[in-house]
Amino acid sequence: MSKKLLNIFAFIATLFSQQTLAEPKMLEIEKLATHGNLAAQTALGVMYLQGKEIDQNYVKAFQWLIKSAQQGDATAQFSLGIMYEQGLGVTQDYIQALEWYQKSTKQDDANAQFNIGGMYATSRGVNINYSKTREYYLKSAELGNAMAQFNIGKCYFQGIFGFNKDEKIALEWVKKAAKNGYPQAKFALELYEDN
Repeated sequence: MSKKLLNIFAFIATLFSQQTLAEPKMLEIEKLATHGNLAAQTALGVMYLQGKEIDQNYVKAFQWLIKSAQQGDATAQFSLGIMYEQGLGVTQDYIQALEWYQKSTKQDDANAQFNIGGMYATSRGVNINYSKTREYYLKSAELGNAMAQFNIGKCYFQGIFGFNKDEKIALEWVKKAAKNGYPQAKFALELYEDN
């Protein structure tokens, strides 16, 4: 998870820990967002997108996320990429998803790097390009994305997506993912060590 996203969640947690009723907390976040607070706009958009603390509402999520994304917020840009890739409240559009992910990657968003790699691996909005898959997965993993680290391990283990089959390197990546708390990596290591 990116440092920016952690800061947004900390911002939300601070607001919610200072009050006891959810409605006044939401009013405070909405007030800040309405007055142009970028962190509040992004936080509110993410909350509507995920349905955290409030009812999920993709239309409102999009309205807040587009405001902060256009101001350069990487988390908002990534979130819009998800909305377009999955068709959440908008018409599914892989090209738009890729464009928002790319804007987010310019700010070293590891999750966006990973999602772009997945798009190149599965031909969603782009032609299959395993060298691009490899490039984006590695960037994401180097930025600390545990899911990317685990997937790189799987790619090395299976010799797919432009990764040469190499069990030793695969194991190193799976260990990194496990160290970063990725549950599937921990489980895979347990199975590996049992055999």
